[in-house]
Amino acid sequence: MHAAKTSEQSRGRKLKEQAEATRSSRWNPTAEQLLALEEKYSCGVRTPTTNQIQQITSELRRFGKIEGKNVFYWFQNHKARERQKHRQVQQKHNNTDHESSNKMKESGINFACFHNICTFFFLAS
Repeated sequence: MHAAKTSEQSRGRKLKEQAEATRSSRWNPTAEQLLALEEKYSCGVRTPTTNQIQQITSELRRFGKIEGKNVFYWFQNHKARERQKHRQVQQKHNNTDHESSNKMKESGINFACFHNICTFFFLAS
């Protein structure tokens, strides 16, 4: 009885492995594809048109498997990550400014800040 159960489990595992092998896998861009996509992005392509996506896809096929949706989602995700990084840097900058402002207030220095250009007014308290 135990041998039959083990054989059934083994058969089940093999079927599962076969199903996973035939299922489409996630796109893993090659180094050349990433380099080309980064270059397009740095040259100003942010939201490519359908025609641009087709053109980019055919150019990148020589470096490996790729579909139009991969190009579309790469640009969408890259732009979102860039915005997120920018926000984090801005938030860090704002926090640093706030800490500096608190230190200056504690030391008796008054200041005004307009559009990240700070002018300090040293007034005797």
